[in-house]
Amino acid sequence: MRTTRGTGGSYCNSQQRIEDVRTFAGQTVTLSFWAKASASCTIEPFYIQTFGSGGSGAVSGSFGTTTTLTTSWVRYSYTVAIPSVSGKTIGAGSYLNILVARITSATNVDVDTWGIQVEAGSVATAFQTATGTLQGELAACQRYYWRQNADDTNTNFAAGQAYSTTAAVYTVTFPVPMRVKPTVLDYSNLCSTNSTLGTNNITNLTTSYGSNMTYGLIGTTTGLVAGNATGLFSTSARPSYIGLGAEL
Repeated sequence: MRTTRGTGGSYCNSQQRIEDVRTFAGQTVTLSFWAKASASCTIEPFYIQTFGSGGSGAVSGSFGTTTTLTTSWVRYSYTVAIPSVSGKTIGAGSYLNILVARITSATNVDVDTWGIQVEAGSVATAFQTATGTLQGELAACQRYYWRQNADDTNTNFAAGQAYSTTAAVYTVTFPVPMRVKPTVLDYSNLCSTNSTLGTNNITNLTTSYGSNMTYGLIGTTTGLVAGNATGLFSTSARPSYIGLGAEL
C-alpha cells in the first residue's frame, strides 16, 4: 500500500479501524510491518480508542517511538500497552484505530507498506494472514465491503419487481453476512428489463430496506410495467458493478 504526502498539513497517515474498542484493551500489543520511502522521512505510528456513538471521548497515544524510513524495505516493530476501557461508556460502532504510516516529516514523499500486523504480546511474529487461505481472506473482506462486477454484457445482478412505470425494487443477496446492514452503495452502468425484454438504463439507484445478508435496492428507470417482474443487468459500457459497504 502506498501513502503519499503532499505539501500541506502537519502529517499524513494510513489507518485501519479494528472492530470493537475492547479489542486489545488493557493488553500489550505489537505492531509490525515492512516499509520503505521514496526519500528519507519520519513516521510515528499511533493508536486511537474510539468509543462509538454516545460513548466516552476518544483516547489516543503513540507507539512510543519515531522511525526514519529509507528507500529500502525494512521490517519495523513497535510495542505499546493499550489502555483499559474500564469505567468507559462504549457506544455503537466503537473501534480501535491503528495509524500505521503516520508521516510526520518531509513533503512530497511516498511511503510503501506491506505485511501490516497487530498482535497481542511484546514480540513481532512471522507475518500471516487472518485465515490462511485466499478464499478465507476474500470472505473476511466481504464482511465489510462486497462488489459484484459484470463478467459479460448481460450480467444479471438481481431480480426484482416494478411498482410503477419508472421504479422497481431489486433484492441483492450477499455471499457472506456483512458486519452490519450496509450503509454505502456504489454502482455504475446498470440497466433494467421491462415486460417486452427491452432494456432501459438505470438513472438512479438507492438503498431501501434489508439486513446484513440481503438488501433491497430502488432503481429509477423507464419502460416498466407496474407489478411485473424485472431484472437488474449490466450495460455494455464498463465498468459495470454494484458495491455495498459496511465499514466502520
